[in-house]
Order: sequence, then C-alpha cells, then structure tokens
Amino acid sequence: MVPDFIEHGLRFALIGGVLGGIGYLSARAKPSGTPGAVSDIGISRWMIFPMAVIGFGIGGLAVWSALFARGGTAAVVVGIGMLAIGYYFAQFLSSAYRVRWTKDAITGPTSYGIWPFGPSCGTIAFADIEDFGMDWAQAWFVQDAAGQRIRWSQFHSGYPHLMMAIEAARPDLFPPDEAQIV
Repeated sequence: MVPDFIEHGLRFALIGGVLGGIGYLSARAKPSGTPGAVSDIGISRWMIFPMAVIGFGIGGLAVWSALFARGGTAAVVVGIGMLAIGYYFAQFLSSAYRVRWTKDAITGPTSYGIWPFGPSCGTIAFADIEDFGMDWAQAWFVQDAAGQRIRWSQFHSGYPHLMMAIEAARPDLFPPDEAQIV
C-alpha cells in the first residue's frame, strides 16, 4: 500500500506534467495560413475546451443537486458560478479571438468582450504601432497612436511566431538586451 502523501504527490506531478506538456506544445505550434502571406493563430482548443467542459459539468451537477438532491442554496450558488466559468471559457473557442497578420498589418481582438457584446476586431499596420507590452490580464498587445489595441495571450497556439513577426517588422520596440524574447 502506497502512503497517501506519495499518491497525492504522484497525481499532482502527473497533472502538472500533462498540463505543462499541452502548454509547451501549444506555444510551439506553427501558425496556420500561407507563410509570408497571411498567418493566423487562435486560442488552443486543447487548453480551453477541457476548462469549459469542467465548468459546465460541475455547474450542471451542482444545479441538478440543488433541484433533485436537496443541495440547497450553496449548490445553486456553486452551480451558477461554475456554469458562468464554463461559459466564459467556451466563448474563447469562437473565431473572434483569432489573430491574423501579414507583412504589413495585424488583425485581431481589440477588447475583452463577452458574447454577445464582444470582442470587437481591429487592424493595426505594423508601421502604426506605438506601444507593445503586457496588460493587466497578462495578455500581450500592440497599440496604435489612437489607443486601439490588438490582444493575444500565451494560450494562443503559435504566439511566439507572432512575436517574432512583430520584432522583425518593428525592431525598435524591442530593447537590444531583450531581443529574441521568445
């Protein structure tokens, strides 16, 4: 018989390894599209789909418990919260969160909208980029002089290729000691 702390440690290591592997493979994925013409990245379905399913699953079970198994108010609150989390992650499976770029411009989501209110989509020419960095939600962005931002995150499969395209088009946005950030 294996002691509980070893069993829990092995489970933790297995789950961490699987999630880390998925994250590593997602980041290293190549963008779709025609190289040199149009490139396209989207949020990794391998990362987001399980989170949406877990949210909907736990939320559905909690609501079922509240309705049919005397789960009470706590089950209703947990159910509604988990269904909201499932919905939040499910929206990222839409094409509205895809980022596309050519040699001249980048097109993608400009806001953190929740369906049906967003996100809005915009285009910024590489020559018009005024700022590049990370925002409060740990999402990368490029911003033009008018304040419009195109956003993407580490959950976008192949995001390092976008970073390299930005660096190639606008090396002035990257300090010399921070070049090749990906």
